[in-house]
Amino acid sequence: MIELFWGDLDVSDDELDVRRTTLSPEEFQRAGRYRFERDRRRFVARRGMVRAILARRLDCSPGALDLVVDEWGKPFVPGTGTHLSFNLSHSQSMAVVAVSDGRPVGVDLEVARPDPGDADVARHFFTAAEMSGLMKAPDAEFGMGFLRVWTRKEAWVKAKGQGLSIPLDSFDVSSGPGARLLDVRSEPGERARWLLADVSGRYHGVEVVACVAATGADWNVGSVEWSPQPPAAIFS
Repeated sequence: MIELFWGDLDVSDDELDVRRTTLSPEEFQRAGRYRFERDRRRFVARRGMVRAILARRLDCSPGALDLVVDEWGKPFVPGTGTHLSFNLSHSQSMAVVAVSDGRPVGVDLEVARPDPGDADVARHFFTAAEMSGLMKAPDAEFGMGFLRVWTRKEAWVKAKGQGLSIPLDSFDVSSGPGARLLDVRSEPGERARWLLADVSGRYHGVEVVACVAATGADWNVGSVEWSPQPPAAIFS
């Protein structure tokens, strides 16, 4: 199972203080580089959220976790090997942490919102096949279609863990209902190795478009609206 934990980043001052105490010196310095207070608070909130979730899984304190990044910039916990894989995505006040056992995982979310610049971004980063699918939809549905494609592409790239070395126009994903990886031109066998799942919905009162990607086809998704208290049971 892929576990998804959805969190609201606009937390109280007291809760923010608790999460701040779990950050490493490097994370604390990174928080201070943000220009705006809201962005500093949300950085602390999401890093503290990641630490709290992983600490429960690893039965340790959040501040004791050693979070490092690999050569591609993807964070991991040394010593856990292939037994723990996780990924974080955030948009405005929302964050989601995906956790899996034994398989690479990537997740991406975007708060559902109209943006007139989406068409320009799509023309720059999407493939001809993806653009063709988007253009067949009514104009009023273009924005949601754009977010579906964007989050599907980002989720797969993040699961692959190779950062910006994978151009977004080098592979195709579906643009309509049903998340699928359709073609990877440089690696024809890759399509069969991966499963994408649409996990869009309303979490903490916020409508989001989201996708999770992982290897294999023998997994499902469980989601919880996360809070610092012990979580409710994962549901499918």
